[in-house]
Amino acid sequence: MNKTQTINLSIPKSLLEKVDALAEAEGSNRSELIRQAARSYLRTKGVWDELFKYAGLSTLLNRYA
Repeated sequence: MNKTQTINLSIPKSLLEKVDALAEAEGSNRSELIRQAARSYLRTKGVWDELFKYAGLSTLLNRYA
């Protein structure tokens, strides 16, 4: 397993309340839920990046980003 590093993160209170509620419902904790969310985002972004690269759409999309 990778070493962990403690960070400070500022997010809106309403979002934190949702994170905490979901973590509790899943029997998890805030840190693990945020780690899972980050991994999921990176995995999804990688898939989309590959699709856009394959389709030649990255340059078109970057013009409007």
